[in-house]
Amino acid sequence: MSKTCFVIMGFGKKTDFASGRTLDLDKTYKNIIQPAVIEAGYQCIRADEIQDSGIIDRSMYALLIRSELVIADISTYNPNAIYELGIRHAVKPYSTVILKEKQGSIPFDLDHTRIFTYVHLGEDIGADEAKRCQSELVSLIKEIDAKPKTDSPLYEYIEIDPPVMSEEEFSKIVSDLAEREKHIFAIVEQAKFEMNCDNFIKATQLWEKANRVLPNEPYFTQQWALCRYKSKSPSAIVALTDALQIIQQLDSDGNTNDPETLGITGAINRRLYQLTDDEEYLDRAIDYYGVVNHAV
Repeated sequence: MSKTCFVIMGFGKKTDFASGRTLDLDKTYKNIIQPAVIEAGYQCIRADEIQDSGIIDRSMYALLIRSELVIADISTYNPNAIYELGIRHAVKPYSTVILKEKQGSIPFDLDHTRIFTYVHLGEDIGADEAKRCQSELVSLIKEIDAKPKTDSPLYEYIEIDPPVMSEEEFSKIVSDLAEREKHIFAIVEQAKFEMNCDNFIKATQLWEKANRVLPNEPYFTQQWALCRYKSKSPSAIVALTDALQIIQQLDSDGNTNDPETLGITGAINRRLYQLTDDEEYLDRAIDYYGVVNHAV
């Protein structure tokens, strides 16, 4: 069985509330992490690829314990990524690489830890930067392979034995994951493809499916609302009304400061005003756009 690299990170567009920037973390994965990991000779598994496997907890903990390498991108301080990084540090003394987008501060508990930084443009990563990062990340992985060093703060200060999982059990879990063709990552990729083809009805269905699998992932809800809005089916007003109900799931208390949620909600209200001449929609659009400007 080939060596396994488990990648823990946010996915899709995530907002770093400290800086107000929104980063497309899928670009980080596709342009930097995945190609570097494969070039270094590892099987690459991203955390979201196991979300609908039916054995999410078992798979995640097994991969955190047994993966020869874990890469954790903590950009935007995604809480799941931070939590999973903590578990990795608790169960493995070495072979964990932390990545972070260059802007913003480093969490206090990690400020003494070696962190691989990269520059993100928001919607994409520059070709030169992607090439540089791939090369340097491959070199770092090979360095870790050749001479592993303790990188877990826990094992630096406390003498304990890491937990053990049998090779047989781990091999079965990884094999089960490799055999699955329909996981959340595939759904998301197909949804993006349909959006690029302006097939918003099909994209709406796919984002809704992704949302059912991961109901607490704001990015899926945002894209679901956006595609429902653009589908104009069975009519523009019906589609907009449905989209408004979808996006409001992310702002049930009216206190969100997520620029993406606010921007989509503002756009829906603006379009409803254009179609109905109801000034209430215009007032709401202005309010939402105002909060967006204040948030960023």
